[in-house]
Amino acid sequence: MLQHAGATSAWRDWYRASHGERFAQTQGTAFEAYVTSALSVAHGEGFVNPAPKGQLGDGGCDGITGIGDIAYACFGYLPHRNVESKLAEKLADDFARAEEKWPSFVKWRFVSNLSCGPLAAGEIVRINQEHSAGSERPLTASYFTTDNFWNELLLPLTTADLDKLFPGVPHASNISLADLFPLLDRLSQTTLGEHEDVPAGEVSAKKMDYNSLSPRVRLEFQDARIHMPAINEWFAGHSDPTLRDSQGNKFREIYINAAKASTTSNEIVERLYVSLGGEDFRYDEGRANAVYAVTTFFFDECDIFKLPPPGWDGYK
Repeated sequence: MLQHAGATSAWRDWYRASHGERFAQTQGTAFEAYVTSALSVAHGEGFVNPAPKGQLGDGGCDGITGIGDIAYACFGYLPHRNVESKLAEKLADDFARAEEKWPSFVKWRFVSNLSCGPLAAGEIVRINQEHSAGSERPLTASYFTTDNFWNELLLPLTTADLDKLFPGVPHASNISLADLFPLLDRLSQTTLGEHEDVPAGEVSAKKMDYNSLSPRVRLEFQDARIHMPAINEWFAGHSDPTLRDSQGNKFREIYINAAKASTTSNEIVERLYVSLGGEDFRYDEGRANAVYAVTTFFFDECDIFKLPPPGWDGYK
């Protein structure tokens, strides 16, 4: 990602899109793992996720702050279930167990990637009515969707903390792209100024629409445009004048194979990223931005993705 003192608004949107994908697309225990890892970053080292112990289980708690004032329960979508009734039952049961086992919390948050239907909403209302001000144990219960989770917990985080959850890339895994490694190294070491927020040029919105690129990938592609002059200069100065076209052809072959094995544009783009940067490419910020930039270059300049047919005017 861009090496600025703080996160640019564009990259804040990228983090938001990454969170939205992770929140929406995980199920069951994988959803719980994502939520609790995010909570541990948001609340800091005092946050505890109690491990289930025998008959005690986890006490209806998937996480509690260090001073015990906020407790969490989470429930990720599980297919082939009576979703609404199961959700309401899970919510009520988790609160009852947490209320009994954790007497200190004053805020209880139920985190789910399922929409809050009338049964679940009724349980939240019931809990808040029973524990309103003046009751024996006043507290508030709330239902956290992806937006609540982002706005309340992740949006205030620093870029360094967000990088722990969504690391931005090293080792190329496709040897046919080895000639591009020096270009990646050069781009990875580039220090960008603090006023270079706006990418140079624009990736074709029509082409991105036609290939159904997600908001996250669009941000990666658009922001990576800042490296385009350096990429063009590198190819122009290379001793092999055919390198640009030959590497474009290899990228196209990788794209064709990825399109056969993948069902979504996100999967295809990810396979291209990994072919260039390796599976761990996002763990190095500069390398990640270099991979985004080179992939964007071939997407935009060498037509490795599908081109809209003549006269195509976008989705109606």
